[in-house]
Amino acid sequence: MRQNFTRTLFFNPLFLIFISPFTLILLGTVLSIQFSSFKFTSFLLLYLFVLLNQFLEKIFAYHQKEKHELKLLPIILFEILNLLLMFYFTLSNNFLIGILLLLYSIVIHLQYIPYNLSLSLYSLILTSLFKGGILTYISFYIQTGFISKELYYWSLSSIILHVFIGYSKQLVEVDLQTKITSKKSFLYLISLILSTYIFTFLSLYLPNYLKNWIFLLLLSIPLAIKVIQLFQVNKINHSTSYKIKLINLFQILFTILLCITALIKVFVTQK
Repeated sequence: MRQNFTRTLFFNPLFLIFISPFTLILLGTVLSIQFSSFKFTSFLLLYLFVLLNQFLEKIFAYHQKEKHELKLLPIILFEILNLLLMFYFTLSNNFLIGILLLLYSIVIHLQYIPYNLSLSLYSLILTSLFKGGILTYISFYIQTGFISKELYYWSLSSIILHVFIGYSKQLVEVDLQTKITSKKSFLYLISLILSTYIFTFLSLYLPNYLKNWIFLLLLSIPLAIKVIQLFQVNKINHSTSYKIKLINLFQILFTILLCITALIKVFVTQK
């Protein structure tokens, strides 16, 4: 019964839709705590911006996949609110933040408009860079007003993670067409997940005060193995929806564990 409840909660589309944008800006926010007091309004509005772009991304993806006619009214409303939020952050912070948010939104749009580039190398690199890196920098900056050099070190783990997540989702879409994952693609997937853990472990092991907390990230390994198993040659034929949810769930879990480690680092540093 407990297992059914857990599956119902964590595989619920609403849970994944609203938690995923939260994790994209969580790491930068957690690392900013050691330098500045928490600005709830800025955090909430940035979360709303990321959530809106996620809605647009899903709408355009569904349109490309199902070839349904786009409903213009909700898209226009989302786009207007999107622009208003960019304008707010430009005025409340600086011009560069507004430009970065605009570029993030453009990257999200260009995956599907005017052409479907969601399975391209362009999409994989740019979306990973913006979701794993740029949003981390922005979430840190709107809290502190500057960028710490240490932030780049932490964000690289997040970028590599999103490369793995993005590539996994691309393989799900390719599997729909070819019905099988090639050995080469499977090896790339293994390399990416190993790179994610190895780089993160090295970055956390070097500071002496974090050596005892590396084990936290190991809690995500069982879920990582389940994601990898989705693409084995003799894999169980799970639905596309299940695969995407499992991949998103791994991204959420790994990011939260990384943020817990960052939070421990913040408190240890303050002591």
